Amino acid sequence: MAKQVIGCLCLAAVLVIASLLVPATVDGSAEMDKVPHGFPFPFLWQSVEKLDPPSFPRSYAVMLPQEYPTRVSLIKLSLNVALVGAVAFAVLQIFRRWRAGSSVT
Repeated sequence: MAKQVIGCLCLAAVLVIASLLVPATVDGSAEMDKVPHGFPFPFLWQSVEKLDPPSFPRSYAVMLPQEYPTRVSLIKLSLNVALVGAVAFAVLQIFRRWRAGSSVT
């Protein structure tokens, strides 16, 4: 059981960090101050005010933190990993029970 929990948390951490690859959409210049990134709850914000987009809406991926001010919330990152890990663990348990029930018949 402990191996399953650790495996689900590792998978959750990879999925949450991989969610940073999904670009965030900005609908206006006022939103360029804090562009939220992360799934299911934003845990990383970047300020891209120095960019001058030709039109809106505009999508921005995570950029270098050395060039664009970045703020990370470790609490929200941990919450995301815990939430995704709990869902993954629940799905694993449901699948195992379903598989065990179908092999009996």
